[in-house]
Amino acid sequence: MKLNNKFYIFLFLAVAETVAIFWYSFLPVVDFVETGFLRLGDLEHLIAYSVYGLLLQRVSGYFLGRKQSVILSILIGSVVGGMSEVVQHVLPYRTGDMIDWAVDILGSAIGGTLSAKFKPYSQID
Repeated sequence: MKLNNKFYIFLFLAVAETVAIFWYSFLPVVDFVETGFLRLGDLEHLIAYSVYGLLLQRVSGYFLGRKQSVILSILIGSVVGGMSEVVQHVLPYRTGDMIDWAVDILGSAIGGTLSAKFKPYSQID
């Protein structure tokens, strides 16, 4: 299979998102705003990992079927989210949070599922 330019764009963006996730995991925490339902940080996690899940599904969709690529995007999002929370737990100025990890997994699932709903991209030139 010949990979087109869109594959490499999605791959670059997925790697950049991975770097950004870990970069922000190492930064000192800023105060967050709590609403009645979600903390503002949870919304940030949901958006970041939804984009991450979308990108991962797009990359893996070139090699796997839709269902398998969604499952892989959720698994990778779960592992990266878990690793970032472990890093935050070890740092003296951050705290790891299981709720954040759950929101990371949810975001990866949302992004991967929404991405799989679009028309097949491996045939697009």
